[in-house]
Amino acid sequence: MRNSLTNFRMSEAADKEKSELRELLERAQSQVPQLNEGIANVDAVSSELRSAREALSAEVGRVFDSMAEALERRRQELLAEVKAREQEKQVTLGEWKRKGDKVANFPERQ
Repeated sequence: MRNSLTNFRMSEAADKEKSELRELLERAQSQVPQLNEGIANVDAVSSELRSAREALSAEVGRVFDSMAEALERRRQELLAEVKAREQEKQVTLGEWKRKGDKVANFPERQ
């Protein structure tokens, strides 16, 4: 009798556990659509972030390319200016050299 009472209580406890597990499973399953929606939202935001990063990366590339072009143009302008000034000074030095040569080759008076 004691054995059958123990078996009855174990069976009753197992039934109660099954019932609680079913309820827990039903609650979990009712949350699946919301979880799927949340996952879809995360995927959408992730995709938007990726697109935004790609667009910003392209913009940064364009800006830096533009800056590099402007710097190269300015470098070329400055180099041309340096060359022009050097040539002007060479002309001036050439004139002074010719004058100096004339003076140096001038016959001395006695």
